[in-house]
Amino acid sequence: MDQTRRVADAVLAELETRQGFREWWVSIDPETQNQILEAVGTAAIEAVENSE
Repeated sequence: MDQTRRVADAVLAELETRQGFREWWVSIDPETQNQILEAVGTAAIEAVENSE
């Protein structure tokens, strides 16, 4: 698993603790879910790299 996916999975795990998130997430098609996870992972990594 690459770094982007690990970061995205960590963000997703945190979001799943929020009320209503899981219901919203499963209503999205899998391809769109993957695109969202890729974007979130990339943005999080870039934010960390830019803050160093």
